[in-house]
Amino acid sequence: MKTVPTRRPGPFSRSRYPLHSQILLFFTLQMLIVLAGTGMYIDWRMRTMVEHELGRKLLVVAEMLAEQVRDTRAVLLQPGDDETRTMKRLREKLAIVQTSPEHVARVLLLAPDLRVIYDSAGSLRTGDEYVRLRFDRVELQRVRESAIPVTSKLFRDSRGELFKAAYAPVRIDEDPAGAIICIEGSAASLAAVAEVRRMLISIAVLAVLLTVLLAGVLARRITRPLETLSLAARDAGRGEFGTPLPAKGSKEIASLAQTIAEMRTAIEQRQRQQQMMLAGIAHEIRNPLGGIELFAGLLEKKKLAGGEHEIEKIRREVHHLKQIVSDFLDYARPVQAAPEPVAVEKIIDELLALMAEELADIAVRTDCEPGVHVQADPGHLRRMVMNLLRNAAEAARSGAAPAVEISAQRSGGHACIRIADNGPGIAEDQVQRIFEPFYTTKNEGTGLGLALVRLLALANGGRIELEPVSQGACFVLYLQEA
Repeated sequence: MKTVPTRRPGPFSRSRYPLHSQILLFFTLQMLIVLAGTGMYIDWRMRTMVEHELGRKLLVVAEMLAEQVRDTRAVLLQPGDDETRTMKRLREKLAIVQTSPEHVARVLLLAPDLRVIYDSAGSLRTGDEYVRLRFDRVELQRVRESAIPVTSKLFRDSRGELFKAAYAPVRIDEDPAGAIICIEGSAASLAAVAEVRRMLISIAVLAVLLTVLLAGVLARRITRPLETLSLAARDAGRGEFGTPLPAKGSKEIASLAQTIAEMRTAIEQRQRQQQMMLAGIAHEIRNPLGGIELFAGLLEKKKLAGGEHEIEKIRREVHHLKQIVSDFLDYARPVQAAPEPVAVEKIIDELLALMAEELADIAVRTDCEPGVHVQADPGHLRRMVMNLLRNAAEAARSGAAPAVEISAQRSGGHACIRIADNGPGIAEDQVQRIFEPFYTTKNEGTGLGLALVRLLALANGGRIELEPVSQGACFVLYLQEA
């Protein structure tokens, strides 16, 4: 029969991340979201204000220049008229660009068909096309149709510098938009926005680091008492009640600590009462058993005819009862481990020699890795291995060729002692309860063998598990490697 793993599904779902990390992550993300949102808003707001102010200034200059060239014959200039008197007068009227504010970089006068009439930069001649205007078709269309000044979106020149343009209609005779003034201004003032952005990023980084530090301190103040309480609860489950509880903390932590303290006291008192009861029962049973065993020995010496079989049966039953009493006492007695380095192979050899008669009908095979040592109480280790060997032998005897295999090897800082048999295995519905006290699948026995092994393993910082195998059962004892 195939065995299945002994891992029990927990009744409570466990978060992937510890509470300390969750608190730290919560405050850090919260601060990041606030800083990112605030920073983006401030950056957008400042950029919008600076861009709007630049556009307003450019519009003022554009409208002023539009008034300067109003009703001139500049719109009649043709290619080749760059040195005519009309062009000279136009240059004089637009000479304001020479003393214009630093944000004005270029002035152009455009014909209704958007060809260039005048370019203060001198790079375009009369009649040339200004290619960049193709990107401002919507704005220029508004100027021509509505005769209102407008500004363009930000754009970059060939050197990658930011600029903004303003367009104002020029009245020529009766045409309110007989020409268009184009003013291009440098958006270098946005560099201040970039500087503020860098400053905000620096402040945000410092704020996040400070948040992480403070959140870490806060999370530690919250989780440290909880970790202490969790450790105390786990130790109480193992029968250890000396773990100190947090002396300080919030009202909730103090209430929880008080509850755990009361629970520990109640469990300790109940356990003490149970131990006293078990010890008393064992004592009351052991005394008559001693007398029965003594009288059985006397009867055997008298060589009563025909009574040998009955006497042997009495002795066997007395031995069985004494073993039951010993199991009760061992389980009821408080476990105090004295760990020390122990050679596993030596313990196994000693036990096999001691149990040679008991295991005479079992084919025992050993496979121990040389030099495996564990940090455990020697007496506890002997008792654990002996109990597992006895259980394996009893299970194997149900087959035609009973066999038990014992192995010991290192595994990731632990030593694994495996004891497997070729018996019928353990039914799936029994797996969850095999380590419970007083639970047994045999007709005889107390059901304390595996429970005692588990108790001793925990006392020595180890654990016992049922490993899935194709036939029989395989118990694995994990102990810390010495």
